[in-house]
Order: sequence, then structure tokens, then C-alpha cells
Amino acid sequence: MSIERRSYSIEPKPHKYSTGQRSNSNTLQSETTTGASSTHDEALDVSTTKRQLMESRKLSHDYTQIPNKIHSQQTVLSAEEVSGLIGLTNLGNTCFFNSALQCLLNTPPLVDYFMNDLHKKELNVKSVLGSKGAVTTAFANLCKQYWSTEDIDAINPKELLRVISDFASQFAQGTQEDCHEFLAFLLDMIHEDLNRVHKKPYIEGKDYYDNKLEEHAFESWRNYLLRNKSIIVDLFQGQSKSTLKCLRCGLTSHKFEPFMYLSLPIPETHSHSNIISLHDCLEEYSKEERLEGDEKWHCPRCKTAVESTKKLDIWKLPNILIIHLKRFEFTRERQRKIRTFVDFPYKDLNLQSVVAGVQRDKPMYDLYAVSNHEGSLGGGHYYTFAKNRDDKLWYAYNDAEVSALRPDQIVTPAAYLMFFSKTSVNTFKRQTISKPEAWPHLLNGKNRPSLGSPTDESLPTLKRQRSRKMSVKEQFDMNPIYDRCAAYNSDLSFDERAQNVMEANLSNRFSSKFELKNDQGSEKRNFLHY
Repeated sequence: MSIERRSYSIEPKPHKYSTGQRSNSNTLQSETTTGASSTHDEALDVSTTKRQLMESRKLSHDYTQIPNKIHSQQTVLSAEEVSGLIGLTNLGNTCFFNSALQCLLNTPPLVDYFMNDLHKKELNVKSVLGSKGAVTTAFANLCKQYWSTEDIDAINPKELLRVISDFASQFAQGTQEDCHEFLAFLLDMIHEDLNRVHKKPYIEGKDYYDNKLEEHAFESWRNYLLRNKSIIVDLFQGQSKSTLKCLRCGLTSHKFEPFMYLSLPIPETHSHSNIISLHDCLEEYSKEERLEGDEKWHCPRCKTAVESTKKLDIWKLPNILIIHLKRFEFTRERQRKIRTFVDFPYKDLNLQSVVAGVQRDKPMYDLYAVSNHEGSLGGGHYYTFAKNRDDKLWYAYNDAEVSALRPDQIVTPAAYLMFFSKTSVNTFKRQTISKPEAWPHLLNGKNRPSLGSPTDESLPTLKRQRSRKMSVKEQFDMNPIYDRCAAYNSDLSFDERAQNVMEANLSNRFSSKFELKNDQGSEKRNFLHY
């Protein structure tokens, strides 16, 4: 099926970094107007503290590094000046769309890139793999509206959805779609639209048969950068190693490839609590498997298909690590959602024990966003928890609704996509061929982890004053999400409902420790129940 691709020229609406006035409407329509300068110097009606904060977020087109504002920012704004507490209107089963966007819109280095209009100078309209800049420009406009408008409760992202429909119509047909699939599409499209390589050389993939692994990883990363350089590579991409070993002659083959997210399997658990750790999933990802039958490897030495082993390893971790939990299982025997509780820390995640390659920086991470899925394989609802960059507090984004979130509500069995940011560095380095010293590789074999700076957790806690102009609910409540899933379930046929019940019964019930109370504390609901 061929998809017609069209070229767009979209200008952003005026925002508060320019001379444009703020919107007074309750819902901002994500439409386009012309002529808006994005200089930070002309900001209106802001305090000296916020003006200085905005100034510190400036980036130049020829940047060599991006400040790690997720953790190193010392300034915390007052409640009246906090931005980014804005919901996104559901346009008909677009919770997957909104949830992925909220995670990206709360990624400070990506936001700073677009708020400084750097995308305009880097748009690669000749790339046959991108959207001629259309998707990226629409996302940039949404980003500006989101972080520059204060007197509204929600933005209608219909313009971005319309543009995306021209390149991936499945996401705009009103059907329930997968948040991870949409996120992967969007990041890949933005990467191709902003790829600084306009003429990609042909480079044949290489397999390596000796143990000079760091040298081969270095060469593989160089070859990748010869074809791919963008803000997406700078922030989100790491490197994995795949190893095949022939069980007949012992030949071992290594191959290094980039990754933009880690899709982790969820191992079975036989404990009563049905809980495993994120490290359990990471270890399962790197677990050696045997290839036999139709999966035999064609050994270049034996010249025939042979039984072998295969192992995946994390070689280099990215600055921003996206983890995808493979909760939806599709096999010949069954189709189901895996409801196992994957426990994870929302700060001080140490990945030293699960990486195979030496890391230039200490692999310490803090969570800053998570996309959750509540419901079944047949139907459910996505919503996001994210940490606001201005006040360093957590919020729940449920389509157009924004609620305050307690720290003890962040980690739940509904977690599907997790966004972690490296805390051991103060800057994220631009990846370019001319500066291999900025790459994550160490040919001298020495690891020099950066000590970094204190995280915001060590800063004094700012007492909240609920006098903000934006409409933020006092406390996040899961009950409306349960009700939404129940309403969807009631619309299903008897057979479809039976399938959902049978799917739920495939997993153990969660312990009462992970039940939630509503605001009044009068009712408890188990995560498995609608």
C-alpha cells in the first residue's frame, strides 16, 4: 500500500518567549498561524527568577553539548509561574497518542532543542525516510504551545494528529493503538526529519570474530554516525551487542547495533505476590538462548545451518533510556496481557550490573516519566506520570486532566513505558564524526565516571501553594480510569468479555499491598478489576 507524502510549511503560534499574548481559552486548539519570533529575551510578565531560568535554557545551532536540565537545575519556580501542567484532549481513542506525547513533552533537553528553534535549521526535507519536516514541525509547534501557554487546561493536538495521519494512517482511525508503537514511529520520524546526514553512504554491516570488542563497537558506532546524526541520536540512542556461537565448531560472532529503547521480556514468577524487579527483566533480556530447528544459525565456518546459542547484551547506555515492558504476548497458543508487577526505583537506578561494555559515565538513572496501561489486551486506557521541570514535582496526565501525584503512587503494576535520565553527567554530548572523544566508547579501556552534581532530591522541598492559574486536581484518583475500562468492557460482546476475564485469570492476583484507595479512602479496587 503506497502512502502519499506531502510537504508542509507550518509556522508556530506566538508564545511567551516572544511578544505574543497568552491565550485565555480553556482549551487551546493546536492550529497554525504565522510570524512568531522565539527569542527568550522578550518574555513578558515573568519574574527575574523565571527570566534567568529561561535564559539558561538557550541553545545555539552549533551546540556541542546540551545541559542536563532534568537533574542539574537548581532553581525551583513558585507555583504561580510553573508551566507545563496542561492536558491533551482525547480525539477518540487517542489516549495512546496523548500518553506518549506527555512523556516527550516532559523531556527537558528535547524541549529546549525545539523551544530554541534549532529544528528549523536542521530540517532534512530531502530524506526519503522522513516526512519532509511535516511531522517534526507539527510536534515543535505543540511543544511551544505546551510550554508557553499558561491560562488553559488542555491543548487539542488535532493538527499533529492530522499530519501524522498522512504518514501513518493507522494512528488516526479512532482505533485503540499501542503507545510503544506510536512512540517508536514518532521518534524515528523526528530522527529522519532532523538527520544531519543528507547523503548517506553505503556501509555494509559487519560481524566480528575476535575479542577486540571495544574497538569493534567503536567502529560500528562510527559507521552508524556516518549515516545517522540527530538530536534523537544524541539523547536516546545506545548500543547493543549480539553474540552467536556455533555449538559444532565453537566459532563466535559479534555484531554491534544501535537501539533507541530496550524492549524487555517479563519473566514468569511463581511467588504469591506476582512481583519481579526491573533488574529481573534486564537479566532476562540478556539471557542466553539456544537456536535449533528452524532457528539454526548458518555458521560461516561450518558452511551449514547448525545449532547455536544467541545472547543479547547492553554495550553502551544512552543519556535518556526508554524501557518498554513487553506486556502484550502474541503466540500461536495464546494472546494475553502480562500483568506481572515489575517493581522499579524512580531514583538512583544503578545499571552497572547489567551492562556488558565499559561505560564512560557511571550508569545511574532517575525516572522522569512513565506511560501506564490499565485494562486488558482487548481494550484499556493509557495515562502518564511525569515530573515537571519547573517545580520538580510529579503529576498524573490523564488525557485533558492533570492531577497532583504522590511519590508513593509512581510505581504501579500498570507501568508500560519508562523514561530514565542519566544523573552522573551535567551535559549530554552531541554525537559527531569529528569528535570521537564525545562518543560513549573508551579505547584505552579506562572508565572515568563523572561524579555529576547533586540531584534535585537533595534540594529543599518547595511547599506547594495551590493558587496556580492552571486547573490541577489536588490528588490523582484511579477510579475514573477503572470506570473508563469498565465502560469499554460493557460494550464488548459476551465472547470478548469472556476472553478478557480468561486473560486476567492467566496471571496471579496482586497482593493487597498494591491496591489503591480513592480520595475518601472508602473504597479499594484491585488493579486487575475494572
